[in-house]
Formats: sequence, C-alpha cells, structure tokens
Amino acid sequence: MTITTPPSGTGSGAAPSGELVVIGRIPRAAAIAAAVAVVVNVIIRAIGVGPLDVSSDFDPLSSVGAAVISTILGVVGGAVVLWLLARSTAQPLRNFWFVAGAVLLFSLLGPVSLGSEPGGDATSVTVLIAMHLATATIVVGVFTALTRE
Repeated sequence: MTITTPPSGTGSGAAPSGELVVIGRIPRAAAIAAAVAVVVNVIIRAIGVGPLDVSSDFDPLSSVGAAVISTILGVVGGAVVLWLLARSTAQPLRNFWFVAGAVLLFSLLGPVSLGSEPGGDATSVTVLIAMHLATATIVVGVFTALTRE
C-alpha cells in the first residue's frame, strides 16, 4: 500500500494527523461508494417515478440504467480526483472536500436547467437534485472513512 507524502516545498513536510490517504484503498472505497450510491439512487428514483409521479417524459429519470450509469461515473470521477490529490497535495482529504463541494454545486446546474424540458417540473428536478446530494454525501463520507491512514 502506498501512503501519500506531502509534496516537496510544503513547509514542515508533515501532513496534519488524519490527512494521509492510503492510495491502495481508493479502489475499494470507490466500489463500496458506488454500490451504496446506486442502491440509494435507485430507491430515490423509484420514489420519484412511483408515489411522486415524475413524468416518464423526463429523460434523466426515465430508466434505472441511466441512473446507475450516471451514479457510477460520478463515483469514478471522485476516485480519480482523490487519487490525483493524494499524489500531489499535503492535505488530500481537505482538498477533496472542497473540490467535491464545488463539483456538487456545479452539478446542480444540470437538474435546474432541465426544469423546462418535457416532464421537467419542480418534483422531477427535486428528485434529481436529491440523487446528486445523496451521491456526493456517500462519496465524501465513504472516501473519507475508508482511505484515511
């Protein structure tokens, strides 16, 4: 297992306690985060298209497959970002939290912009936003818990 070390020129050369990331743990954390996020998002989608009656015309929620693929791509993207930060920064987790927050905010533009699409009412947009929030929360939580030294 490889443990990150602070890049040269970062001052004292020691990362704050709990900031070291075991790079070898990232794939396992990503697999667990993906599995949990997929299950949660499938449940959120089922509530949306079931009791909340989201229109079948709303493309992002029209199939389970689209939700699964989008979720997995988001988790893989997060794993790549954490890996890059772990190799290049003294505080990879802290930096990951900031990047994840910024990416989450940016990702919410998608659902909001889809409000004018066929089937894109307030309920469908809210369900899609809930899926984004759930995935981000799961990824940050699982990556922080399972990759920290």
